[in-house]
Amino acid sequence: MRQLLTHYRERWHGELPVSALTLKEYILSMAGHVDVRLIRARVNAIGKWHRDNSFVDPSADSSLREMLRGVVKVHRHDHLPFQGTRALTFKELVKICRDLESRRTNAPHARSCEFLSAHRDLAICLMGYWAGLTGSKLEELTVANINFPSTGGLDLAISIANPRGDHGQLYSIHYLEKMTELCPVEALRNWLRVSKVSQGPIFRAINRWGQISQSRLSQSGINSLLQRADPSTSQSDAKLSSRSLPRGFADWANANGWGDLDIRDYLGVTSDRSVYSLHPLRSKAFAFRTVLLRGPRPQVDNSWMLEFKKR
Repeated sequence: MRQLLTHYRERWHGELPVSALTLKEYILSMAGHVDVRLIRARVNAIGKWHRDNSFVDPSADSSLREMLRGVVKVHRHDHLPFQGTRALTFKELVKICRDLESRRTNAPHARSCEFLSAHRDLAICLMGYWAGLTGSKLEELTVANINFPSTGGLDLAISIANPRGDHGQLYSIHYLEKMTELCPVEALRNWLRVSKVSQGPIFRAINRWGQISQSRLSQSGINSLLQRADPSTSQSDAKLSSRSLPRGFADWANANGWGDLDIRDYLGVTSDRSVYSLHPLRSKAFAFRTVLLRGPRPQVDNSWMLEFKKR
């Protein structure tokens, strides 16, 4: 406890006993600069000193405790680096897509493993990046979750957490525009066409003989294909994973003028930190916007949404 008090008395030049107002100022001076566990420990040490010396404990003040909880909520992850993965840059996305297109073109025949996997991997990369989907969401996608409206583009029904848990699975409707290049809609259409997948999981494993599995491609399988396709020559320990796709989109959107609230809304996250931790809550029908679009978003056929809810 003596070390905890030393910071307050010698580094911050505080005096004991202390009022709740001064203790609040002390907490705010540390917020964002010190691990929240250390902030709590220092506040608790100051409170214990007051109790041991028969003074009113300022740390027990209700408004101070509420402020401390807010500081902890906002800064609780500040000391944690993103480990084991990194954001996929737009330049890397382009390189990966060009390599996959070349592999598809040079494949020996239309039923070969090389041809089919190139189509599948291209759809995974572009859907994950532009739709902001992690591996778990890509793994869950089924043919029943998608619709290609006559007006163009793509409707996605994305599963979300049910806070009440008493009305079955909940879905949010996400719309993707058709793009002039690196188009996720075209890539997904091509994969469904060559794979002849008409029901069940969209993304599936493919063996060396070009046989497509009936079971879904796992999240670890998606991570592996991204790591094999990684164009980076860096020796960094940070590898690509499915989370690299929406994280890369967040960086791209920020560089292209999107505001923080727009990015958070599009990715379905609830705080500045979780722009990158990707909490699985998504806003309903948030329109896809990018400088690569052909034009304004067309009118969506909402009848598909109603039919989907009946399934």
